[in-house]
Amino acid sequence: MSTRVDETNTARGVPIFDRLLFVILTAVLCARPLISESFEHAASSFLPDTPGGTTPATTVWLDGILLVTAAVVWIRHWQRGPRVLAIIGFILLLSAIIVSVSAAGNKRLAANAGAHLFVLALSAGALARLMRARWMVHLLIAAVLAAGITNAAKCINQRVEEFDSTFEAWQEQKAVLAANGVDVDAPMIVNYERRLRSGETFGYLFHPNVTGSYLAMCLLVATGVFVGVLRKSGVKPDQRAAAALVAALLMLISTVGMWLTGSMGAAVAAIIAGVLLLVLGLARRRVAGHARGVCILLVSAYVGIIAIGAGYGMLKGTLPHVSLAFRWQYWQAAAQAVTDAPLTGIGRENFRAAYLLYKSPESTEEINNPHNLWLTLLVELGPLGLIAGMLLIGTVICRAVRGFDQAGRSPPTRSGIGILVAVAAGVLLVQAVFSGEQFGTPGILLLWSVYVAGVWVLAFVIAHSLIAQVDEHPDAAGWLVAGLIAALAAALVHNLIGFSLFTPAGLAVFAALSASALAIRSTKPWERETTIGKNAAARGIIAVPAVLAIAGYVWFVATPTIRGEAMLERIERELKEAPELDEAYRLLHQATDALQCDHWNPELPLWLAENAFHLSHYGELSENTRAEWLDMADRYALEASRRNTASFSLTQLRARIARSDAAMSGEQARLLDANTLWEAAVSLYPTNPRTHISAGNVQFQVWKQTGQSAFARRSVMNYRAALAIDAMRKPEVAAKLRPMELEAVHRHLDELRTADFD
Repeated sequence: MSTRVDETNTARGVPIFDRLLFVILTAVLCARPLISESFEHAASSFLPDTPGGTTPATTVWLDGILLVTAAVVWIRHWQRGPRVLAIIGFILLLSAIIVSVSAAGNKRLAANAGAHLFVLALSAGALARLMRARWMVHLLIAAVLAAGITNAAKCINQRVEEFDSTFEAWQEQKAVLAANGVDVDAPMIVNYERRLRSGETFGYLFHPNVTGSYLAMCLLVATGVFVGVLRKSGVKPDQRAAAALVAALLMLISTVGMWLTGSMGAAVAAIIAGVLLLVLGLARRRVAGHARGVCILLVSAYVGIIAIGAGYGMLKGTLPHVSLAFRWQYWQAAAQAVTDAPLTGIGRENFRAAYLLYKSPESTEEINNPHNLWLTLLVELGPLGLIAGMLLIGTVICRAVRGFDQAGRSPPTRSGIGILVAVAAGVLLVQAVFSGEQFGTPGILLLWSVYVAGVWVLAFVIAHSLIAQVDEHPDAAGWLVAGLIAALAAALVHNLIGFSLFTPAGLAVFAALSASALAIRSTKPWERETTIGKNAAARGIIAVPAVLAIAGYVWFVATPTIRGEAMLERIERELKEAPELDEAYRLLHQATDALQCDHWNPELPLWLAENAFHLSHYGELSENTRAEWLDMADRYALEASRRNTASFSLTQLRARIARSDAAMSGEQARLLDANTLWEAAVSLYPTNPRTHISAGNVQFQVWKQTGQSAFARRSVMNYRAALAIDAMRKPEVAAKLRPMELEAVHRHLDELRTADFD
C-alpha cells in the first residue's frame, strides 16, 4: 500500500463548500446526544420551575438546519447513483408521514415527530453521499464516540454525586408540597420518587433506556477499534500496547456508563451484538466474498428472534421477566390499535391515547410508545411506514456488510487540524446554543467547560487518533467495520423492546453510524468535477422536491411551532409577573388571538385552560368572578379538545371544570354535562379506577338530587369497576387506590343499596 498521501484525499482536496456541509451535518447530529430533546413539554406540576432547558422548538430548529443542509448535499451529489430501494424507502416514508398526520388525533405531534424521522433518514443518506474521503468517516465516528464518553462520564457523576444532592433537594420540596396541601402520595409523585431512589442514570438525555442504548452502540464501536489496534501490523509492541490501553479505557467508560443506566435490554443487546462483532471480525474475508448470503443470514437470525419472542408470548400469554411482561402488555394494546387505523396509522407520538384505551387492567404504566421498532412503525405510520423502515434499514445493513471488501484499501488520509477544530467547535457550539444552558448563572460556564467541553474534546482527540490508525490497515479496518455493523445491530436488537430510535438523540446516533458504515465503501479520491457543471439537468430535477420539502417543513412544522412556542413563553412570563388577579384574567382572556399561531397544537389552549381553572379556585372570589374564570377555562379546554379529540386528559379536565361549575352554580344541567364528560373519560381510559370513581361520584350526586335509578345503576357499575381493577393490582403498585379512597367508595355503595333499580 502506498504511503503517499494524495492531496485529493486530504481535507484540502475537498471543496470548501462540501467541507462546510460536512461540518454542519456532523455538528448537529453529534451534538444531539448531549441535548435532552422531546417533541412535547414534559414539565411536572409538582416540581419547581427551572430556567432554561429545551422545548419542542429546539427540535424544530435542529431538524430545519439538517433538512436544508441535507437537501443541498443531495442536489450537489445526486449523480452518484442512489440505490433504487433507498429512494423508494424515502418516498414511502414521506407518504406514510403525510397520510398518518391526516388521521392523527394530535396533528402537531404527528407532524413534528414524523418530519423528524424523515429529516434524520435524509441526513444519513446525505452524509453517506458526502463522505468520499475517509478522514470524514474518522471524524464522524470520533464525534459519536466523544459524545458517548461524555454521557458516560455524566452518568458516573450522577451516581457518585448528583443524585444524593437531588434527593435531598426533593425531600425539602416534598415537605413544602405537603405543607401546601398537595397529596404527596399521589401516583405521579410516588413514581417520581421511586425513579430517584432507583439510581438509574441518564446522562444528558431524558431516559435511562435511551442513554443505555446509545452507550451500547459506543461500546461496540470502541470494541471494534480496540481489536483493530491489536490487529494492526507494522507497529512497535509498546506503541500497540499504549493504543490498546487507551481503546480499552473507552470501552470501560462506555460499559460503566451503560451499567449505571440500569438498562438490562441495552446490556443484553450489547452482548448479542458483541458476539456478532467477533464472528464478523474473525470471518471478515469470507464475509467480503459472500456479502449477500451474510445479509440473508443476519436478517433471518433477526426475524428468528422476533418469531421466538412472539411465539413464546402467544403460547404463555406473557414473556419471562417483569420488564418483558410489561412489553407484552404494550404490544397487545398496540395490536388492537392497529385495527383502528390499519391503512393510515394513528400518527407519530400518538400512541398514548390508543394505549390508554386498550391496555389491560393489570398494567399501571401510561406509556407513549409501543417499545418495539417495527410495531411502532406499523401502528403510527401504517403499512407504508413499516415497509419504508424495512427498506431503509435493510439497505444500510446490507451495504455495510459489503464494506468489508473495501476496508483499509484506500490510501492513508488525514483531516488536517483545521477541519478537526471546525468539527469540535461546531458540535460544542450547537450543544451550547440548543441545550438551554444558563450561561449567565455564576459557575455554569466553568462547569460546562470542564464536564461537557473538556471531556468531549479529550475523548474526540483520542478517538480520532485511534480510528485513523486502525483504518490504515485492511486487517485492522475490517474490525472497525465489524464494530459499526455490531453497533447498528445492538440498536436494532434493543429496539425490539425499546424506543431509543424514536428519540432525537437515539436516531441521530443511528443515522451517523449508518452514514459511516455506508461511506466505508467509498474509496475513490474526491472528484472535484462531480460537484460542478455535471448533470445539471438531474440536479435541477432533484432540486424541485428538495425545495418543496423545505417549504412544506417551514409552513407546516417550523413556523407554527416556533411562533406558538414563543407565544406560550410570553404569556407564561407575563402571567407570572401579573400583580393582581384582574390583570391575570385580562392576559388569559386576550390570549385567544395567540391560538391562531398554530391551529394544530392543543398544548397552548390546554395550558390556558389549566391556568384559568387553577385561578378559579384562588382566594376568596365572588360567584360571578369564579364563574367567569370557569367559563374561560371551559372555552379553552373545548378548543384544546377540538384539536385533539382522543385525549383523555383533555376530556378529564373538561369534566372537572363542569363539576366545579355545577358545585358553584347549583345548576343541574352543568352536573349532567359533567356526567357526560366523565363517562366519555371512562370510555377513553376504561382501566383507570380513579376515572371510574369520579364518574361514579357525579352519578351518585345526580341520583341524590333526582332519585333517578339510571344514575344509581351507572354509579354502582363504575364503583364496582374501580374496585375490580384495583383488586388486580399488586399492593406495591403506586397507582393502587389508597384506604381513604376505598372507604369513600364503600360508603357510597352502602348508601346506594337503598336505590330502587327497577
